[in-house]
Amino acid sequence: MALATRLRIERRLTLPRWLEWATPVLSILLALVVGGIFLFLAGVDPLVAYGHIIQTAFLSGYALSDTTVKATPLILAGLGVALAFRMRLWNIGAEGQLFLGAWAATGTPILFATLGEIYAERAGVLNLGVEGMMLMGAMTGFGVAHATGNPWAGVLAAMLAAGSLSLLHAFVVISLRADQVVSGLALTFVGTGLSAVLGAPLVEIRQAIARIPNLDIPLLDRIPVLGPVLFQQNVVVYIGFILVPLFWFLLQRTRPGLHLRTVGEHPAAADALGINVYAVRYFYVFVGGLLAGLAGASLSLAITPGWIEGMTAGQGWIAVGLVIFAGWNPLRAAFGSYLFGAIRRLPLDLQGIPSLPLFRNPNLGYFMNMLPYAFTIIVLVIGSRAALRKRLGAPASLGVAYVREERR
Repeated sequence: MALATRLRIERRLTLPRWLEWATPVLSILLALVVGGIFLFLAGVDPLVAYGHIIQTAFLSGYALSDTTVKATPLILAGLGVALAFRMRLWNIGAEGQLFLGAWAATGTPILFATLGEIYAERAGVLNLGVEGMMLMGAMTGFGVAHATGNPWAGVLAAMLAAGSLSLLHAFVVISLRADQVVSGLALTFVGTGLSAVLGAPLVEIRQAIARIPNLDIPLLDRIPVLGPVLFQQNVVVYIGFILVPLFWFLLQRTRPGLHLRTVGEHPAAADALGINVYAVRYFYVFVGGLLAGLAGASLSLAITPGWIEGMTAGQGWIAVGLVIFAGWNPLRAAFGSYLFGAIRRLPLDLQGIPSLPLFRNPNLGYFMNMLPYAFTIIVLVIGSRAALRKRLGAPASLGVAYVREERR
């Protein structure tokens, strides 16, 4: 017996006509008041500023025409958002999706370098040469891609170049038991100098070279909000999305990950269990170098195609600080990397918002550019205290050379 379906139609609640008009009017007035406060704090007379806006936007034929042209995309976007709201869908709009996608791309090189440093430090080896390895990777990747016309050959060469530098660091600190901080700093100087000398002819290259392509994933790129942000990206961004859960799983849920954590926490105990401490440390320092090279190649072949001296601009040091910020956890490293990518792009993105007069001050722009590095310095200073570093989850034998005869 079919069940009867009973429909109940209720009258929709409607706002009074005067409230429908009053709400947007009051919103505009409130926005003007708040904007006037910011203008006053910036040292600008709000009445003069608003008068200038009205005069240049509406009080001449050319100005009115120009305002209409510029307002048309906003009107169309507003209609699209209103239609989505009517269907109970929320959409941040193309501008917000563009910003979020750019932030994800900007944070990807930092993510690669951070993941590699996490694995090296989990093995007990501190490598402060990430900046130099990234520069060598960026220079080598660009040069090989230009010579061969194949960006993936450039990526492979970049990873091998940076990995070779990391093996130099591994030999000095593991086999020769030199100070890891000094060796890491020396590696940064070596990588910076070599990339500047060997990459000098590449700076003059002006023609387009083969670069790592963008890839829109069919169907998924049409998902509202998340589609343009996650599924209309460069291939290196997708590699980052894959590596984060993969590296977490390998570290926390596999036997090699257990061996790695044991070597970083108590290498003597690992040695007693038959784990080759020296081989594990060599291998994961090399893995860190490979990922630093991948980070450099993603910069010169995907994110900001081209080569200029010092193009990493301190991102290697940010990666070192992010390891502490992430608590040596790949999942937290992803959050921190994309957050720092957003902060690095923030001054550039804010330049496109003319309604923010505060950001017309170039000194404030320099201050915004300084924020990622200031935060990195603070994290490194905090992480320099052994007790606090231990509470944050640092490996117990980080930075300590292992001598096999010293078993406890």
